[in-house]
Amino acid sequence: MTELARGTLSPLTTESGFAGRPLWSPDGTHVAFTSRRNGRVELRSNAKDGTGASELLASFDDAVLDAQPVSWAPDGATLAIAVLRPDTGFDIGLLPVESVDGSPEAWQPLIQTDDNEREPAISPDGRWLAYEADYGGDSHIYVERFPDLGDRRQVSVGLSIHFNPTWSQDGSALFYVRLSPFAVMRASVSEDATGAPEVGTAEVRFTHGFFTGPTAMRTWDLAPATIGS
Repeated sequence: MTELARGTLSPLTTESGFAGRPLWSPDGTHVAFTSRRNGRVELRSNAKDGTGASELLASFDDAVLDAQPVSWAPDGATLAIAVLRPDTGFDIGLLPVESVDGSPEAWQPLIQTDDNEREPAISPDGRWLAYEADYGGDSHIYVERFPDLGDRRQVSVGLSIHFNPTWSQDGSALFYVRLSPFAVMRASVSEDATGAPEVGTAEVRFTHGFFTGPTAMRTWDLAPATIGS
């Protein structure tokens, strides 16, 4: 972990095994991450100062090849995760953190099809879920109601790979990456008269390129100054 004000580095985890894909808790006190120990995929959490042993959030059986913490519900009680299985590819699930017992059954599939769905992003007010999916072979960003799914809307357009959906802090817009030609895009999101999400036309916000992809860990985020911008 890097302390930006001082430029200092300090380890967050010291236990053996793989640890990656860090995700801050909503209150900024803990970091959830993916861990692999003895061949088993786990989700764990550490205090931000690295003190104490990591807390086991979930342990998955051999049918799960990978699991990533991706987005918290605003109250911090539920974690949206991406889970990779050999039969269904990437699926989106929910992990009730406060009541988890560490068993593989603790997480529940939310969106599970023969296509890949990943990178779930719960809106700041908890009413919408954005995610990346390759329905029909094209990778696009979608948004729909949450937690009772429905009224799905496609956010991205065009023949390219689109990924990394990220909400503005006030929930009025979605940012995402378009791979070719590279750009970070922005689309407004509001509610129509029926209560369904209404998506505006996506616009280019900047075009400085960096390498990443829909199966990789996020390499960018929004600073507080970008609220609603």
